[in-house]
Amino acid sequence: MQLPLLFFLGETTLQTLVERVAQEQRVHQVATLLTADPEQRYEPFPLTEIQQAYWVGRQRALSLATRQPDYLDVIFIISVYR
Repeated sequence: MQLPLLFFLGETTLQTLVERVAQEQRVHQVATLLTADPEQRYEPFPLTEIQQAYWVGRQRALSLATRQPDYLDVIFIISVYR
């Protein structure tokens, strides 16, 4: 977030700073809203860096890679009647 230097040179209080930051965040949130594009919904898209790292790590062809075990959480509900 960038605030102009002139903002701090005036009579800036903590309250006005908080209000300005909140205003900038609202503007940023509105600017970054995603919009649907139904015509492109089945088109491939690039992976993020972390997705690429996970994908490469899961490949068995990579000799130095050790595949992490998959875990399955199982919850048992036991009811005892007397």
